[in-house]
Amino acid sequence: FRKVLQTFGAKKNDSDIWEILLDAEEKSSDCDIDCDLSFFENAASRNVTGSIKNIGEHSLSVGGLMKAVLNRLAKNFFVAAKKLSDGSEVQKILFSGGVARKIKSVRERIIGMCGVKNFEVADDETLKGLFLYGRKELAKI
Repeated sequence: FRKVLQTFGAKKNDSDIWEILLDAEEKSSDCDIDCDLSFFENAASRNVTGSIKNIGEHSLSVGGLMKAVLNRLAKNFFVAAKKLSDGSEVQKILFSGGVARKIKSVRERIIGMCGVKNFEVADDETLKGLFLYGRKELAKI
């Protein structure tokens, strides 16, 4: 998105761009756009290219595209959680680092898919946050 904006002469920093994208997603109604985010390495797919499908005359908008991207991110997290849980029911989710920690609507989607009521959002980034929360959980044993 930054490169598209630069093409039109607009200069925005990452936080401005994220704010615009998330605001557009929040205001957008549901649509049938489906994004395969396989151009990002992920645990949900072995694909190396992605795609955008089901684009309609009125659905291709910044908000519609972001809604599809966030839906797919949540689905990918859900698939990864299922793989990690080895078929067991997910009891608790710890969001640490990255998109799921930073974007509430992604967390809400994941929580809804997993049906989990027990979750926590790490205050610290990825590994440091996991270490601190792991240590806290071990202390309870």
